[in-house]
Amino acid sequence: LFLQGTRDKLCPPGELAEVRARMKAPSSLFVVEGGDHDLTVGVRTLASQRRTQADWDRDVAEAVRAFLHERGLAP
Repeated sequence: LFLQGTRDKLCPPGELAEVRARMKAPSSLFVVEGGDHDLTVGVRTLASQRRTQADWDRDVAEAVRAFLHERGLAP
């Protein structure tokens, strides 16, 4: 499972897409729109999305939980 912010400067989305395309193992991707490398979304972007950082953090946690559950690693 990859968690990626669309503004990630350390691993830009295009580079991650290239890496995933070369991978033999299956992978999943959860994207945080407007998020940087640590998945923090800027205040203006949050306002335009009508969301809070806590909303994104819950979505990320749910994506991780679902990923683990699908693999039998979490209830």
